[in-house]
Amino acid sequence: MKKRLTLTLKAVFTALIFFPLYLHTNGQVTVEFRILEVSSDIDDMDAADDSDPTWNYQVTDVPFANVGAGTFTLPETNCPPLTAVNDLFFSQTYNCTLPTSYDFVWEAYEDDGTPLTSDAYTNPQTEVIPAGSIAYPNNTWTTLGTYSATAAGTDCGLTGTVTWGIVLQYRTFGTTLDATDPTVTFCPVDVTDDVDPGLCTATIDPDDPTFSDNCAVTEVTWAMTGATVASSPGTGINFIGSTVFNTGTTTISYTASDAEGNSVNSCSFDVTVNDTENPTITCPADITVSNDAGDCGAVVNYVTPTGADNCPGST
Repeated sequence: MKKRLTLTLKAVFTALIFFPLYLHTNGQVTVEFRILEVSSDIDDMDAADDSDPTWNYQVTDVPFANVGAGTFTLPETNCPPLTAVNDLFFSQTYNCTLPTSYDFVWEAYEDDGTPLTSDAYTNPQTEVIPAGSIAYPNNTWTTLGTYSATAAGTDCGLTGTVTWGIVLQYRTFGTTLDATDPTVTFCPVDVTDDVDPGLCTATIDPDDPTFSDNCAVTEVTWAMTGATVASSPGTGINFIGSTVFNTGTTTISYTASDAEGNSVNSCSFDVTVNDTENPTITCPADITVSNDAGDCGAVVNYVTPTGADNCPGST
């Protein structure tokens, strides 16, 4: 007799890990697992009864810790044939983010009725399935693997080694985790300001817009057109902040996107800078001269007046 673990299969076991693809039904992806069939060549190992071959199995998604588990037993069966199970034991629907991995553990043994002991016990088995084995959508049950393990015991061929097998399948529904565009919860109003003293520009810090999303906004970009031309980096969260604006009207347009590429670009507002500063002029002082000899007038030389303005192009 060997001691066995009773499934619940908690965090005792190392995982079967496979990485589903982060791909784009409408806004949801469902992942399901089932045991298709089991096999064993175990013979009678119990003096009182025939064998009761038993398989326990469990899947846990990471990091969400949703658990699906099942047990299948063939009561009083020696040398069981390949047996159909078709037990759908795990089904989860994901709205925004897929798991980074799934943990699959299985074990098998001949249950002799004693709760904490068993014969021909495989110990917990773990398998690794690559990310490329999972497709979205895949509505047809697809075999991920046919797994086997051996344990010391009475087998039908009397070799002293019992072989256990289990077939794991999966199917998925949906290809897009999130099909909902972000929304604008606040868009700044138009801004009008005067130039800064002595300058033909104004430094202005416009309010930042705000956005919401059923999952999360992962990118905010902006572009300025008109009197002032500029744009943000194409990735990340970006706001204009304190900026020097030229005189005239600048239109600021914001776009917000989520991780699935859904976006909203309906937030735009104007920043208008007015030149309200008058030009200045430097004028010569009054001049008094006598008339030129023998003439009723005089030739007068004077300093030419000069004008200046905070903006170029004054005349």
